[in-house]
Amino acid sequence: MADDKNILTLILDELIPPSGDGRLPGAGDLGVAADVEAAVEATSALAPVIQGGVVALERLSRARDAGGFLALSRSERVAVLRELEGTDPVFVPTLMM
Repeated sequence: MADDKNILTLILDELIPPSGDGRLPGAGDLGVAADVEAAVEATSALAPVIQGGVVALERLSRARDAGGFLALSRSERVAVLRELEGTDPVFVPTLMM
């Protein structure tokens, strides 16, 4: 789903952001979302972790803005990611690996 990929791209840019001077792109801008999707397809155990995390993140985001994670400001996205880490300690570390 396109929205899931866009959400994943924004998540990755928050986890590994672009450099302040703009010379180095963030993980999302580098296309790492496609690599995550390929890993999920190749490793069935990853699917519930990644997909479940995105669903939970979107649920938390919609509590702040009906438009979900994509509609949030950067500071709100960071806050939602931190909130998710408190309830799902596996999602972010799995993405980082």
